[in-house]
Amino acid sequence: MRRPEDVIVDKRRPYTGAEYRESLRDGREVYIDGERVADVTVHPAFRNSVRSIARLYDALHDPARNDVLTCPTDTGSGGYTHRYFRVSRSREELVAAQGAIADWSRLTYGWMGRTPDYKGSFTNTLGANAEFYGRFADNARAWYGRVQEAVPFINHTRTCPVAGCEKYRSVLRSRLTSPFNARAFCANSHDRWPDGRCSQFHLRQGVTRKAVLAGGAVGLIQ
Repeated sequence: MRRPEDVIVDKRRPYTGAEYRESLRDGREVYIDGERVADVTVHPAFRNSVRSIARLYDALHDPARNDVLTCPTDTGSGGYTHRYFRVSRSREELVAAQGAIADWSRLTYGWMGRTPDYKGSFTNTLGANAEFYGRFADNARAWYGRVQEAVPFINHTRTCPVAGCEKYRSVLRSRLTSPFNARAFCANSHDRWPDGRCSQFHLRQGVTRKAVLAGGAVGLIQ
């Protein structure tokens, strides 16, 4: 199976905008009004958002922004990454990471709520506190390195450890009230309630916000 970051030509650096767009052409299944979207990068519902995120990735390779946005990796790759994707180990590094977040946000005038750096706050903990995960500590470190080097767009979805958990069902029913969610993600009419909200499709799988634009999702058990 192809990993999203396999499209990156030089593994010592993050995505470019073009590579990010190419990573979305992976056969993902996205539906609007019962019709499958062939390519989210050109579809009118998603193309402008894709372009906005691609612009963020291109900024990582802009010499005029290097000092603000990027820093060397700590993985031994000899490459560079977005400052917020590497663990900050000093006051100065923490302030610089905040500055990188702010600079990225200015590129979209603050209108992109969850851009790729949103999950950097989670993936950094995998490197800073890998021992917390016990026998899975090596997995945590591996994910920290993978995410730091590629700067992928990751989001999360919550799932209940008990199949059919009523808590999970009630939370999803309360959140999936937007007709857009139903049009974008429900493949068939039997996946919806009469008022247009998603039913079994969402209740079984869970769909992360920005799923159409992201390269992966992290499952959070609660």
